[in-house]
Amino acid sequence: MPGAFEGLQALDLGPIPHSICEKLAVTTTLAIRTFAYVFLRWIPGPWIPRVLGPSFAIFLPAYFALTLSKPLFTTKSESDVTIRSKQGHPTSEGSQDAKSSNGIVIEAKKVKVSTRQKTAPWKTLLLGSPSLTDNPILTLVSFLINALCFAAVYDATYTLPNYHKGHDLSFARTGWVSDHSARILVREPSSSDYVKHSPVYVVSWREQTYPGPVKAPVRWNTLQVGEFTEETDYAVSVTIPGLKPGTKYQYLTTGNHTGSFTTAPKQGTKGKFTFLSTSCIKQRVPYNPFTHPLHIPGFKILGSLLPELKAQFMLFLGDFIYIDVPMRPGKDIEAYRMNYRQIYSSADWPGVGDHLPWIHVYDDHEIANDWDKGESGLYAAAVDPYKSYQHQVNPPPVRENSTYYTFNWGPASFFLLDTRRYRSPNGVADGPEKTMLGAAQLHELLEWLRRSDKDIQWKFIVSSVPLTKNWQINGNDTWRGFQWERSKILEAAWSVKGAGVVVLSGDRHEFAATAFPPPPNSPYPASATVHEFSCSPLSQFYLPVRTYKQRDKEDVLIKYIPDGNSKFGAVEIDSTSPGQAVLKYRLFVDGKEVWNWILTNPRL
Repeated sequence: MPGAFEGLQALDLGPIPHSICEKLAVTTTLAIRTFAYVFLRWIPGPWIPRVLGPSFAIFLPAYFALTLSKPLFTTKSESDVTIRSKQGHPTSEGSQDAKSSNGIVIEAKKVKVSTRQKTAPWKTLLLGSPSLTDNPILTLVSFLINALCFAAVYDATYTLPNYHKGHDLSFARTGWVSDHSARILVREPSSSDYVKHSPVYVVSWREQTYPGPVKAPVRWNTLQVGEFTEETDYAVSVTIPGLKPGTKYQYLTTGNHTGSFTTAPKQGTKGKFTFLSTSCIKQRVPYNPFTHPLHIPGFKILGSLLPELKAQFMLFLGDFIYIDVPMRPGKDIEAYRMNYRQIYSSADWPGVGDHLPWIHVYDDHEIANDWDKGESGLYAAAVDPYKSYQHQVNPPPVRENSTYYTFNWGPASFFLLDTRRYRSPNGVADGPEKTMLGAAQLHELLEWLRRSDKDIQWKFIVSSVPLTKNWQINGNDTWRGFQWERSKILEAAWSVKGAGVVVLSGDRHEFAATAFPPPPNSPYPASATVHEFSCSPLSQFYLPVRTYKQRDKEDVLIKYIPDGNSKFGAVEIDSTSPGQAVLKYRLFVDGKEVWNWILTNPRL
């Protein structure tokens, strides 16, 4: 077998070049495989493609130089001693290499012995040290492993932004739904007749019909959609008016998109409803080479559970796109728009979007990691598609031109925070001058908490980043870095009368439930305890290290579940029990319910 490759091994490397090439091949092999594993399974960080390319470029010549080089031999000197009978032959006088004694001749000489250096099979396979002579098949296998690692990282990094830009996206979805109206977003590509020739484009709707006898035909209502323009990336919103509370409707667009939604119950109505909460989406994480680049595993999981959950809406708490993971495709408006189109272009989106209204806040990865620069720099380009695809079908903003919202659904009231636009730099020392919300938003939040309404049993503060300070890594980007302002919010939350206060957050790619009891000797009862459910990701990596740890009695751990690439919470609100309000939180990880928790509010 070794002889079959002798013709290929024509390169004559000396010992020193051979040693250098072997060290380069081993070092780059370990780098390529380690970085590729981390990137594809755990964290698809932007620095890995930058390192992997040069590593593979160094690996190739070193590997082929070793593969095509002649076998290396080690030469050493050895003494060769011969003893034989004299057999009557006289010993030459003055001979220096033979001695005669009693008819015996002893001959001694030095010889050079060459031994071919061998490469162990494990070294070829695991460390990338090739040898056609010793391990021809493993040499090929080892090369293919490195090549596949490089190709997979390249595919995960560059295929999506270069070949799936989403310009042909045509879709519709439901946003905020009240007890009398619903907001529908419609998008048609610039190449469609609806855009080029501006014909009449309508959304039609009617009450949901069910199999069985129908007393009277249900009439379709129609509303014309505004003009599709490049200014909003050809996305247009329409508000359907005149709906009945607590009623299921179906809609149909001229572009043949269908969906359904259920309106909110009338204020003060007793009953049950469920909504969902999560954050963080990235296509093909963990990486699977056999799935489409637009595949979102978490969407498939969520879609399979929606018939059972019967959720009324999704509260999505940011990182809907990851513009900077693994590599930023650009810093202009089109780069940001493309990222939104790619999510909605996924074949997995209809399963979670056709019959489930989505309400959004944004977080850092819609702009840039750990964004704390307010409206400067990238913000204008980043917020453009957010306004086109999400803001315009969200609940009405609290203030004109703001990006924080409030709305009610039955016995629950929600305040959706903007934690990025108005914040101080993360590195600033904490104190009265440091803010995450800005003065106006903080004022509106505190007023909302103080406002009393006999029909509201639960108040939900919706924050893209966790309120708890128990996350120890990169805590300055969360409320841990803004504890002075956090204390004001908690003080107001503890003072709420007649309603329980719950915080919903995301961001950390882990789940944790935390309680914030009132301080000892405070005027607030134990029943005033604020609870937080922080849940993510819907479809992303989770950290292999544990980052949440309770260090005091201010933030009390209830449950911590870090593992799982797909997590979301289902919140059921039950206002049917006399004398108390009931909230049940159910946590789903990778498609299975793994934990639940019940809160009651006796302060009615």
